Amino acid sequence: MYERFYDELFESGKFAIISEMSNLRYLIGPCKIIDDDRKQEFVVTMEGDEKITCTCGLFEHLGMICRHSLKVCVPRLTTSGFIHLYETAMTLLLSVRN
Repeated sequence: MYERFYDELFESGKFAIISEMSNLRYLIGPCKIIDDDRKQEFVVTMEGDEKITCTCGLFEHLGMICRHSLKVCVPRLTTSGFIHLYETAMTLLLSVRN
């Protein structure tokens, strides 16, 4: 699971915050434009310090924070906050699987 988290963190570097749509709601898109029909923009919404959602649905599907959400929240976290976020995500994932 750590490797998957690391991959998402690495892949978050390929995305940029296009605009802040409203307070704590962001439009995320790729740094490089890809010419295909896939949806390439995602909306990330932060609800306080405890909840973050993305239109990609990775967290709802696998219980893991996605690269789009990481793009928004990593610059706002301290090292201890980042570790807390990872531990929270892992705890939720384990509780879903049991």
